[in-house]
Amino acid sequence: MVNPRSLHGAFSILFDADANPATGWTEQGLAAVGQALAAGSFDAVIVAGDFNLVASRDPLDRLAASLDRDGSPLFVAEPLQLNGLSNATWLRRGSPFLSGRLDYVLYSNSSLRLLHSFVLRSTDLPTRWLRRHHLQPDDSDLASDHLPLVSDFQWR
Repeated sequence: MVNPRSLHGAFSILFDADANPATGWTEQGLAAVGQALAAGSFDAVIVAGDFNLVASRDPLDRLAASLDRDGSPLFVAEPLQLNGLSNATWLRRGSPFLSGRLDYVLYSNSSLRLLHSFVLRSTDLPTRWLRRHHLQPDDSDLASDHLPLVSDFQWR
């Protein structure tokens, strides 16, 4: 049976890159998401993107707290690259910083079931699949300094 619910509201928030990730970013994020949720009626919440968390996961946990429609924290997806060896979404590429996870997907576990989630790196895909879909092995590396996250959800 197909659930008739569909997406009926979306918003995008651009956080200030110069904000303090430990304080200003979180307060700015909470205020923006809270305002967007208060402005509409949503069956589910998904917050995704580049969180630039390098020192602590605390800002992510503070943002997720109480944002689900039932008042519980949003769940954090834990995608791995297709080879299953890494969750890095930002790659070093000549930087003095180590590769790591900077991108996250948070979602309403009360109304959504996460079916699949992965970090897409085209070098992990078989050559035959790449050719069939007109892709090159380095496409995801050239497209951005961050690797895309892919998550499939189903309504509960």
